Amino acid sequence: MGRCGEWLIRMFLAFLFSVCLAYIGRFPASYISIPNILLAGQHGIKTFAIFFLLPVIVIQLAAPRFSARTSHERHEGRKIQRFPMAWTLFSRLFFTYTWRILVLGYRNRLELSSLDPLPENVKSSALSAVFQRASIKKRDFSGYVDEKEAFIQAPTSSSPKGRPPLYAVVFAVSRWELVFSAVVRLAGIALSLVPPLTLGYLLVFIEDGEVGWHGYAYALEYTLSQFVCGLLNAHDKYFMALGAYKAQSALVSALYKKVLRISSSSRRKYTAGHITNLISVDVEQVGQFLQLANSCWSVPLKIVATLAFLWHYLGPSCMATVATMSIGTLATTCAAHYCGKFQKQQMAFKDLRLRLTNEILN
Repeated sequence: MGRCGEWLIRMFLAFLFSVCLAYIGRFPASYISIPNILLAGQHGIKTFAIFFLLPVIVIQLAAPRFSARTSHERHEGRKIQRFPMAWTLFSRLFFTYTWRILVLGYRNRLELSSLDPLPENVKSSALSAVFQRASIKKRDFSGYVDEKEAFIQAPTSSSPKGRPPLYAVVFAVSRWELVFSAVVRLAGIALSLVPPLTLGYLLVFIEDGEVGWHGYAYALEYTLSQFVCGLLNAHDKYFMALGAYKAQSALVSALYKKVLRISSSSRRKYTAGHITNLISVDVEQVGQFLQLANSCWSVPLKIVATLAFLWHYLGPSCMATVATMSIGTLATTCAAHYCGKFQKQQMAFKDLRLRLTNEILN
């Protein structure tokens, strides 16, 4: 579509937007028709400026930000897409850049060349370097001048005392994703309190018979709050999944690097099955924990907010809900404990089988 077609579409959208504004402002729709506006005198000029020119300016400024166009760049004679710098505000909010991948995958034509290249900060090499820097404890150096007036730096201690714990290293790799996810989830929890309050106002509106436009305002508020809550929930899961991916990628790179440098004496202690379990099971569990890390504080906060609403509307009878949730929590905890215990036994059995298979083959 050429520029003329895009201009016509934008003008049509501006006209529809003007009609909506005229309806909301209780202006007749005929006010915004061009012949009536031009023949209506001073009042028509004001109406034309408010309901036609202003929306056109707003849409003309905002429409380029909501386009899903991607910038291309020539590399070795072929055109490639830049990622993620080509994402616009609309595609970042609603993840529209995944539609093309979903369509290609549905048609069974998804190949590696169809995917967008990864940014530098998500590649395994960059994550491995961050993991390496975070896992090495910095040593303190002191400087002095010797007899020949030469400046010499020497460590204050022979070796650094211990290494940083694993959780600190993992947090250093995916700290920004965890922080962004926590902020988005907190905003989502705060906004999730709006729909129950709005429903209460709607009930009062139905019973007392308030002004008519109050009902439309409450309905619009309820719809927008639910929409924004869903959007925040999607971005929360996206940030958590991205942080878990970065942590898993860094851990797998560190394990492979360690396996390639392991001594022969250590190979007798750690078999191939044990290393395989570390990569396939333990690293996966770290990623799953990161995806659920914010639930440690968000779930109790949601429970407290829900109980506060129930107490406000039901009174002491809401304690039955507390008893039900307590019983469900205890049952879930016991089931998770036994599942983890059986999973460890299964991994030990698989490790033994791989060890026997390795001995038979060697």
